[in-house]
Amino acid sequence: LVLADTHGRILVLAALVIDHPEMAASPQLGTPPLRIVRNYESVLSGGNVYAPYAFEVVLPAQPGGRPPVARLRFDNVDRALVAALRSIRSAPTVKILVLSPTALVASPPVFNTVEVSTPDLFWNAVSYNALSIEGTLEGPTALRREYPREVHSPGGTPGLFRV
Repeated sequence: LVLADTHGRILVLAALVIDHPEMAASPQLGTPPLRIVRNYESVLSGGNVYAPYAFEVVLPAQPGGRPPVARLRFDNVDRALVAALRSIRSAPTVKILVLSPTALVASPPVFNTVEVSTPDLFWNAVSYNALSIEGTLEGPTALRREYPREVHSPGGTPGLFRV
């Protein structure tokens, strides 16, 4: 997500924070957690530098009876990102942020306002090839449970209803 006004000024950027206790540091991407922004240049947010990278988040439709699953895809991957993902044995967490600028004339530009932030999502079923990395994003277990878990009706639980 990159939203600009009619004069070409950037209004919001999508960013990711990818973390895992086993993730190795990378000279190109820095020490974990990996902070990545969908932009052509690095940006500063909350005192952290977000590295520019091409990625796409496909948000889920509202499925009936199933927990929603989003997809995360990186294109034109380099060895640094693949090496960071190979260094872990379980699903990393991903936080999606939507950032708006506070100082565009700074170098790097400053995007300190977080407009939207997701809870930590788990990046599962990750697959990659020479050109891309792709996987599914799932919420914490509490967000994947059906609510309400049970449906009560007068026929199934008559003690809950007065006649």
